[in-house]
Amino acid sequence: MYQKKRIFCFSNVFLFSLIMSPGFPQTQSQTTISIDPLLRGSWYADQEEKEAVLYNRVMKFFRPNAHFVLKTDLHGRNYRFYKDGRVEFIVDRDFKEVFPDVSELDVHRSEAKVLAEHGEPYSAIRLLKGIGLCYRFQFGKLVPEGYGTAAEELSRLMKHMAHKRGNVDDLTDPYGCIKKNILKIESEPFRFSLETTDDWKHYFPEPETPESGTEEDHVWKVRRFYKSIPTEWDTEEWEKEYRSRSETFFYYRPDRILFTIGLSYHPVAAVYTSKNYFQLWDLKRGINSRTIRETNFRRKKEQDSYASRFDYFHKDGRKVPVVLLEKYYLRENRGLLFSISGPEKQIDRIRQIWSQLNQKLIVE
Repeated sequence: MYQKKRIFCFSNVFLFSLIMSPGFPQTQSQTTISIDPLLRGSWYADQEEKEAVLYNRVMKFFRPNAHFVLKTDLHGRNYRFYKDGRVEFIVDRDFKEVFPDVSELDVHRSEAKVLAEHGEPYSAIRLLKGIGLCYRFQFGKLVPEGYGTAAEELSRLMKHMAHKRGNVDDLTDPYGCIKKNILKIESEPFRFSLETTDDWKHYFPEPETPESGTEEDHVWKVRRFYKSIPTEWDTEEWEKEYRSRSETFFYYRPDRILFTIGLSYHPVAAVYTSKNYFQLWDLKRGINSRTIRETNFRRKKEQDSYASRFDYFHKDGRKVPVVLLEKYYLRENRGLLFSISGPEKQIDRIRQIWSQLNQKLIVE
C-alpha cells in the first residue's frame, strides 16, 4: 500500500513538470497563425476576395451614411442637399443676407426657416416677403406649391411678431427679388415697385441701425444701395466696410454711386404738397442756407425730377464735384424719394442708371 502511494505521487510530479516544460503544447485563448504566401493554394485569392465582398455587404448596414452632400448657392453660402431632395440651409461664418433669387427658391425657403430658428425673425420675414415677390415675378398669377408654403410660414411669423408690428413694418419693407441679373424692389404699404441691375450692394436694416425715425407728424425711413468707384486714394476693403456701416445716409461719398429710397408716412394730413415735399428731405439731409453756401449747392428742375450739384470736400481739402438726381412722390399720406448721386465725372453713367430706373418705376 505504501509503495502504491509513492508511485502515484511520483507520477503526479512528473506529469506537472512535463506540462510546464516549454516543449509541451498548451491551449491558448487566441492563436495567431501566419501562412507563408508561397504555401497558399490557387484558391486563396478568390476566397479572400469573396470574404471582402461579404464583409462590405454586411458592414454597409452598420456604417454611418451621410445621406446628403454639401453645396453652395449663388453667393457662396453653404447648405445641405439630401438624397430625398430636401434642402437644409447652414448659417455659418460665410453667411450674409442677400435678396432671394428665383433660381434657388427652395434654398431660400430653408434659409428663412433657419433664420427664424436662430432668433432672426426680421431677416426671415424680409426674406419670405422677397420669396413671395419672386414667385409672382417668375410665375405671374400661377400659384406653385412652394408659394403656399412660404405664405404660410410668413403668416406664422407675422402672428408671432404681432407685438412688434412697428419694428416689423420698419425693418422688412421694402423687399426685393433677383431674376436673371434683374433686381426688383417692391413695397406693398407704399405701393411702388422698380427694377434695376443686381450689382448694387445693399444695407439691410437691423434693429440697432434701422435708418429710420419717428417725428411728431410723420414716420420716415431710407434704404441705400451703392456701387463702388475705384479712386486714386482707395482704402482697404475692411476699412471701407467699417466706414460704410458707421455712416448715415446723409453723408455722401466720392468713391461710390449711391441709390437712395426714402419713405415717409403721415398719419394725419401732410403739411407738405407735391410741389414742396422735397423740403422734408432737405431738412433731414441738412440742406439749409448755411450748407447751400458752404457746398455751393445748386438745384435745377428737369421735367418731373430735380438735378442738383454741390462740392464735397475731403478732410485734406480736396474738392470733388457731386451730382444728385432725385424724384419725389406724395400720394395722400405716403411720400417717396428716389435719388441717385455720385461724382460729377461719372455723370454719363449716373444718367444711364437713372434712365433705366425711371423706365421700370411704378408708383400707384
